Amino acid sequence: SQTRGAGDGMFITFTQCSGCNVSCGNWGCKGCRRPFCSKCFTKHRGTSPHVQWAYDDMGFIRTALGGFSADLCLEDAQQALAELSSGLERPIRLRIFSGSTQMSDEVLENAQTARNYLRAFQDADQRESMQPRT
Repeated sequence: SQTRGAGDGMFITFTQCSGCNVSCGNWGCKGCRRPFCSKCFTKHRGTSPHVQWAYDDMGFIRTALGGFSADLCLEDAQQALAELSSGLERPIRLRIFSGSTQMSDEVLENAQTARNYLRAFQDADQRESMQPRT
């Protein structure tokens, strides 16, 4: 499904991880649609970029409450920011990672600007990596 990853979509699932064959429920890679446990997914994802975002006007509250989003692929982060574009204009902090290395930490003026930044980042990454799209 679009929101839950690769799996059969049922309440109880018997999906096995593509890497180690343990039960992984309804979770996996949205790109290749294969199921993975969290350990194998980290290896599968490798150095492909992933994003965390948060409103930047929350100050210490964000730090105390862990206000960053979950790790999102570039497309999912852009979609989440597109859904915010119609709301209030608030600054957005984007953190982009490759593996466990933080590549970028940017504060942008609003969700639309953040979305445009991610689109440009994605285009540059695809030009540099030249990986086949699935």
